[in-house]
Amino acid sequence: MRAAALLVALTGLSGCGGGGSGEPTTAPSSPPVVRNLDFTIVPMVNDATEVAFRWSSSGTSGHRLEVGSSSGASDVALLDVGPSTSYLWTRVPVGNFYARVKGLQGASVGAPSNEVLVGSIDARQMIDALLFAYGPLAVARSPGRSLLSGPRLDRMLGWQPGTGLAVVFGESVPAATVSAAEKTVQQIGPATRGAVQAGVVGRRPDPLPLPAPGEVTLSMAEPAEVLRRCNCETCVGCAATFYSGSFAQRAWIVMSTTTSPPTAAHELGHVIGLAHVISAAGVRPSFTMGVTTDGQYSPAGRLDELDPATVRMLETIYGAGFTAGSSRRQFEAAGLVPPEGTGAAPLAASDRRSGYVVTEEGAETLVLKPLCEGPS
Repeated sequence: MRAAALLVALTGLSGCGGGGSGEPTTAPSSPPVVRNLDFTIVPMVNDATEVAFRWSSSGTSGHRLEVGSSSGASDVALLDVGPSTSYLWTRVPVGNFYARVKGLQGASVGAPSNEVLVGSIDARQMIDALLFAYGPLAVARSPGRSLLSGPRLDRMLGWQPGTGLAVVFGESVPAATVSAAEKTVQQIGPATRGAVQAGVVGRRPDPLPLPAPGEVTLSMAEPAEVLRRCNCETCVGCAATFYSGSFAQRAWIVMSTTTSPPTAAHELGHVIGLAHVISAAGVRPSFTMGVTTDGQYSPAGRLDELDPATVRMLETIYGAGFTAGSSRRQFEAAGLVPPEGTGAAPLAASDRRSGYVVTEEGAETLVLKPLCEGPS
């Protein structure tokens, strides 16, 4: 009897009721699940914008990417993208799109992931805003408008090709801010295709003296001192660049002790000749030079270096042979900015000089670019 009882226990058979079949039971598989959908967008010229999607999943053998012109729709793209948890969507048209991913397991289709808004913009308008402070993505009160004439810059500003920038930090600059600035400095050479090189030369005691030719100094100050030096009412920092014609000669940056590391990357963007661009909906990560239409800036969600779209923009223009001193007309002829009068609306005259100060320093022109910070 003991042997029989043991055999019943080992085979899983029951001596009660109708008895089992003897077949092992299989637990139902978990439904396919996709979560944490996110993306990086890189606008490029000629409707070649790229969106790199990424997500996490469980219980999936494949994935389906759905993109629609409205929430929940899939009228723009419906793509089975296989087992990978990433997908590069290329040649994305300009517009706002809604995307989600569903997990597949055999014939089973899981619930959709979180939905994301993808904002694909015209890269030519981004170039126009960042280099010439012009067009629909330019900020009406952007520091960095035309130096002395008209509603936009006629020529690209920046450092003369072959220049090497020496970046100096004040001893009071926090380590996190130094790290952000160093990452941005390391991007300058590759982004400009080697036309402009930059390197960190170390720290010096505060207060820092005026920069020497080829130098960029970066220091921190109390909020009241920042307002005084930046000639502003609410800003948290500014970049002051000395130009001779279209070429930068030297620059200083001062930031409030209350601001965060991404501000250093933003101000270094001004130093290499970039103006503000409107932070469009659905752009991830946020533009380093992005502000809202009223000129406010918030570091929330921003990178502490130049964003991928800005880096690609710089690589494109320097790769095409353009440098500081190149005219907007040359950019227009190359198809890198929209033709004037086709979506590049000029700004109101009252906005042309708002937000920055121009003074004469011998043969140089000083352009002061304050940065106002909105709610995080």
